[in-house]
Amino acid sequence: MNDIVMGDKKLVSLFGGKCPDCGGDSFLRGPGGGLNRNIKCASCGARFNFCPRCAVLPGGYAERI
Repeated sequence: MNDIVMGDKKLVSLFGGKCPDCGGDSFLRGPGGGLNRNIKCASCGARFNFCPRCAVLPGGYAERI
């Protein structure tokens, strides 16, 4: 998973469906555009801008917001 573009390497767990802060696996969808989507952990409230792996961005992308 070294190809994921992000500053915080802990965010790799988002691609496994887990919150990097609390390990929760339930997320609330927020606004999005294009391939990106803002998500919020339903357990701890941590917020992220998330883009899943796809043909355009094979490494995916995640950052805290």
